[in-house]
Amino acid sequence: EYAELVYESEAAPVLRIGAGTNTVSKCGIVETPLIVGGVKAKPLEFPHQAVIGYGKEIHWQCGGSVISEYYVLTAAHCINSRD
Repeated sequence: EYAELVYESEAAPVLRIGAGTNTVSKCGIVETPLIVGGVKAKPLEFPHQAVIGYGKEIHWQCGGSVISEYYVLTAAHCINSRD
């Protein structure tokens, strides 16, 4: 069931021998909201959560969990470099 949200089938190109369907990833493409009836969190409502972004513009990349005074735990793909 989850795979239906992440992958879709599309017709293969007509010129291909034995053309069937291709499975195409939709990962990262939000077509259906996954939160229904949610409300925006208030500042400091979830003090263990962190938002990670880069640059001077407000453009958030990822989230994370505050695990100490100096560290935030996040996914590896959220970080551009080791520095």
